[in-house]
Amino acid sequence: MNTSSLLVLLFCFSATFAAVPVAMNCPDGWKWFIRSRGGWCMKVRQFLTEILVKTVLKAELESQTKTSGYMWVGGKRIKPCLNSVLTTACSKVTSFYWTDKSTVGVQGFTWLAGEPNNAFKSQWCLQLMSNTGLMDDVS
Repeated sequence: MNTSSLLVLLFCFSATFAAVPVAMNCPDGWKWFIRSRGGWCMKVRQFLTEILVKTVLKAELESQTKTSGYMWVGGKRIKPCLNSVLTTACSKVTSFYWTDKSTVGVQGFTWLAGEPNNAFKSQWCLQLMSNTGLMDDVS
């Protein structure tokens, strides 16, 4: 075997091993998780119930210095519901998804009365109203 063939073989061999995911060094109390979209360190804690999530959310809102206003929430309207008002298929709990890719489900979608209404069929994002702790869909 000549030198160039050996180098090509060695390169292919090392590239194959380089593509294998290696467990990251996570901080103490954190664990390495691999998902279809990649891997990351996550801190594993107890399961948060809806009541606890609302309590944590309320505490976060109360820590804000403003008594009015809003903050963006990482949720987005699903494609089949982009041009739809509330229907059976596009309901309050099925119209949106969490955008961070590590959260799934519908826990935490707490809406203002009459929301999400997809006004003008152009409201694809979520905001959390700091004075009520409830969500509104916005463009």
